[in-house]
Amino acid sequence: MRDFIEELKATDDVVGFMMEHRRETVKLVAIVVGLMTVLLLFLYRGGDEVDIRDTAQNPGTEESVEGASADAGTDQSGQTEGSDSGVDMGNGDVYVDIGGAVKTPMLAKLPSGSRVEDAIQEAGGLDSDADISQINRAEMLTDGQKIYIPKKGEVAGGAAFDGSSGATGSGGSSASATGKVNINTADLTQLQSLNGVGPVTAQKIIDYRTQSGRFTSIDDIKNVSGIGDKTFENMRDQITV
Repeated sequence: MRDFIEELKATDDVVGFMMEHRRETVKLVAIVVGLMTVLLLFLYRGGDEVDIRDTAQNPGTEESVEGASADAGTDQSGQTEGSDSGVDMGNGDVYVDIGGAVKTPMLAKLPSGSRVEDAIQEAGGLDSDADISQINRAEMLTDGQKIYIPKKGEVAGGAAFDGSSGATGSGGSSASATGKVNINTADLTQLQSLNGVGPVTAQKIIDYRTQSGRFTSIDDIKNVSGIGDKTFENMRDQITV
């Protein structure tokens, strides 16, 4: 075959020479085709190997990015929940002033996330004449909150007042000295006395304050689903916190 190639290089009539030596020509063509096939196959497999390595690396990178995003989302979610609840998450403790029909009225220090029931137990529990129908023992505490536990038969307004807006504490009377409904302590029936509030909306108000903590201003009631600006304006003069 080497001699054939040398003679092919030396001839001036390549076509005629190849026609004359058909067998050798066929062999040469077969060898060239075989070499090209091997080369193409090598290049093809080489390209696949690169793609496979890239593919193996990329998912790991994407997974890391997604994992970081998920962690960031969790942190942001946690911060948002802390803000919505109104609970002081800074040093892990809240201070509340609990009085009224409890064994030991006191300034109580409790872990953040505690509820009214925890403050009651810290104060030694309820007196025998405590009226628990007027309090929401599941409400989450906020730092600096005033909690007043009324006695049975105690008239509305007999709880602690701040001198301006009526009852100041969760668990106090549901009505202020001016006759307004305290949206932090009112029960289902009392909430339905508000303009535009029926049984469903009244329950939403109770659910909201149980899950998110007390209302810090009357405007916060607009955070309750179903209470828009129009409904709020109709009840503005009837409510207090």
